[in-house]
Amino acid sequence: MGNWNYVRAHSTFAGLPDDMALSVLHQVEGQPLNGLLIDGQDVEVIAA
Repeated sequence: MGNWNYVRAHSTFAGLPDDMALSVLHQVEGQPLNGLLIDGQDVEVIAA
């Protein structure tokens, strides 16, 4: 099925759809992954 890239509303993504999965027109080629855990004080995740 490939990769799904989700972005939150953030100035980095100004002009792109946000708070949703990006369409194929906005995505980059991905790699097979098993997931990524991000944790820490004051960490803001803006894309996944």
